[in-house]
Amino acid sequence: MTKDLKLVNMTTQDFASAKDAELFENRWEKMGKEYYPLLRKGGLLKHSVLKVWNKLSEHRFIHIFEYESKESFENCQKIFKSIDNELFQGLLVKMVSDRGLVISETDLT
Repeated sequence: MTKDLKLVNMTTQDFASAKDAELFENRWEKMGKEYYPLLRKGGLLKHSVLKVWNKLSEHRFIHIFEYESKESFENCQKIFKSIDNELFQGLLVKMVSDRGLVISETDLT
């Protein structure tokens, strides 16, 4: 049964400054155009970005990545590792990631 479940990765990023957060956003906006097609081919279904505003940290983002499967996640990690140096070069950021299988979804649209 777990074979058919989507895998979700949620990564929280706390940037040291507004400048670091802005630089990251600008870099990803440019790089995403090139890498989203590769990530989709690898099994990434959806990427959502949230700017957190209810915490003390003014520079916190949460990225939610939805994958077809565990294998898709592993495929996409290879792609992310190949661009991490360029994407995060010179930035002060603390990242924490959590992963899980979607066991229930309710779409109310």
